[in-house]
Amino acid sequence: MLVQAEANAVKRWDLGQSNRSFIAARSWKQAGHVDTLLKEANAILLGIKWLLEMQVRLVEIENDSLVVIRYLTSHDCLVSSLGHLIDDIKSLSANFRVVLFKHVLGREINRHIT
Repeated sequence: MLVQAEANAVKRWDLGQSNRSFIAARSWKQAGHVDTLLKEANAILLGIKWLLEMQVRLVEIENDSLVVIRYLTSHDCLVSSLGHLIDDIKSLSANFRVVLFKHVLGREINRHIT
C-alpha cells in the first residue's frame, strides 16, 4: 500500500490497481506561525495512526519534505517539537511489518491527484 502524506492531506492508493481511491484528507488552521516541517511530520503521524487502525501492515510513505524523510530514516536525535513528532512516528512505525519512507518531489505526489 502506498500512502502519501502532505501537510494538509493523507491519501491512499492501492498498488497494482488502475483505479486510485481517495481515502481521507484533513486540513487545519493553527494560530501563529507553524513550521512547515511540523505540518509535514504531523501529516505523516496522522496517516500512520490511521493505517494502524485499518490494520495495514505493509506501508510505503511518500513525502516531499527531504528533511523529514531524512530524520525518519536516520538515527539522529532531535530535541525539539519536530524531534518529538519524529520519535512518535518511529515508535508507531515499529508496529508495521514493513514500512518504507521515501522522498518524492511535490510534482510526483501531485500526479496521483489528477
